[in-house]
Amino acid sequence: MILTIIHIAALIFLGGNSFDQELKLYLEKQFSLYDGFSYEIIQSPKEVSALTVNEAEPLKVVENMVSVPVFYNKDGKQKATTVKLRLHLFQQVVTAVKKIKSREDLSPADFTLERQDITLFKGTPVTSLSEVVNYKTKISLYPGKILTKEIVELKPVVLSGDLVKASITNGNVTISLEANARQDGAVGDVIRVVTQTKKQYRAKVMDSTNVNIIE
Repeated sequence: MILTIIHIAALIFLGGNSFDQELKLYLEKQFSLYDGFSYEIIQSPKEVSALTVNEAEPLKVVENMVSVPVFYNKDGKQKATTVKLRLHLFQQVVTAVKKIKSREDLSPADFTLERQDITLFKGTPVTSLSEVVNYKTKISLYPGKILTKEIVELKPVVLSGDLVKASITNGNVTISLEANARQDGAVGDVIRVVTQTKKQYRAKVMDSTNVNIIE
């Protein structure tokens, strides 16, 4: 559910509340992945009537400035232009509540969810506390720091020396054999494994006990 906070300026130029409502619904659709948004209109056509959103044209967003394509009537003719907005986007993001050392495994207890203005934020925020248990941090974190995908990496589920089941598929035939991991690996990583007959392979980690040999 979107929590939408709307700040409308200069409605006298926008054809009244009908366009206000149309613009609100249009922006809710465009920014449906966010928890909420607010905006103020900073430029709009003057002395016009019957202003409507032109959904056939793309919305243009540059940092926190938005150009909404619209149609308007002037002197009995329909014309195209844009309404310019200053936008704020809000999202529930995972934020550190304590100092966390680099390379440390992460715990949900070290974080909280906070609603933040991320309009100009650089990076991809982590938005669920349940995701945190899958990661360790690449850098030190301090209270108030937003956790992003760029500063974490998946925790290994296979450690060097672990015994795993290595599978290789040839057509409709799958062969499984025991092997020892020679590298740590998270799900999706490719690591080296060695079978009991001392053959070495590269294998993709599927989970904590299974790998698929790729070569």
